[in-house]
Amino acid sequence: MYSIFQSTCAFAISQTVSTKEHSTTKLAESVYLIRHADAPDEFPQGNTIVIIGSNSVLVVDACYLPSSARNDITQIKKWTNKPVRYLVNTHYHLDHTNGNAIYKDAFPGLSIIGREDTRKLITNQNTKTIQRTRERYQWLKKQFELDKDTSGKSLTVEQKKALENELIALKPVYEEFENLDVVSSNLIMENNLHLDLGDRSIEIKYLGRGNTISDLVIVLPKEKIIVTGDLLVYPVPYAYLGYPSEWVSTLKRISQMDVSIIVPGHGEALKDKTYLNDLIELLQIVVTRVEQEIDNRGHTSRFPRIIEAIEAVERSIDWTKWRQKWCRGIKENEDFFDDSIRGGLLRAAFAELEAR
Repeated sequence: MYSIFQSTCAFAISQTVSTKEHSTTKLAESVYLIRHADAPDEFPQGNTIVIIGSNSVLVVDACYLPSSARNDITQIKKWTNKPVRYLVNTHYHLDHTNGNAIYKDAFPGLSIIGREDTRKLITNQNTKTIQRTRERYQWLKKQFELDKDTSGKSLTVEQKKALENELIALKPVYEEFENLDVVSSNLIMENNLHLDLGDRSIEIKYLGRGNTISDLVIVLPKEKIIVTGDLLVYPVPYAYLGYPSEWVSTLKRISQMDVSIIVPGHGEALKDKTYLNDLIELLQIVVTRVEQEIDNRGHTSRFPRIIEAIEAVERSIDWTKWRQKWCRGIKENEDFFDDSIRGGLLRAAFAELEAR
């Protein structure tokens, strides 16, 4: 196993929640991490992991833009002439699954692996999300052409410029989505699936809910590598939705595994469990405080009591440790931390625990 990651980047990638540059990193022999630059509309693209065996290839996650998936396939064919036989969807989010159709077209007979909940969400929810993106672009374009806002008032110079910039950013995404086929998993698994690529053993596992209802992890036992999908996102976690109390248990199962390289759903590969254990600690603190708040207040699901309860928990937690570690004084990271963790995570914890 490589003790030092080998990357195609000629410079250090900044540790920010946005990704400006495409990069590939060799994690072990014939195991690669591909990181993608954010889409033109600033939507993040998930990591793609390529695992090459003696008779076939397994890919983990197919990113957001079809063009990125095509570029990845071109790169894979430079690494090997073996076919991609398996594509794993770690979860349903379209920044990890929109490229499914591209891989299916490029590799006939491809097995796309996922859980049943993931399959349903890709088919139903992602289809609707892509359609909303198409409709939003057309709606914004109409406003720009009419030179009027939603209330019928003429746009100011500043409003029109802002609208023009948004259209410029959204147009290439709209063009890629215009004829995009939504392709879902066709090989459904439950809790464990063992695959053999010839000389390489791979374990795909469902360890419990976390970031979504059906998060999968991929383990390479010999190389001691685990690919987590968005159960882990670096350098600041995505915590807008999910199941925080179950997330703790799922991450603890990963922490107990014999792995030394952790590949998150976004961000660089991690060489130890420090970040993982920090997230476990913070999630546990949040879950405990939310449970206490619910016990003290009783049922809080109606406004404005839920807002008061969230604000009370937010004030009661010292966020300094994680803010300093994860944000490194970078404003972009700090803003995302406040939105995802101090906002999204608290809301998700209340939603999950109130439903019990």
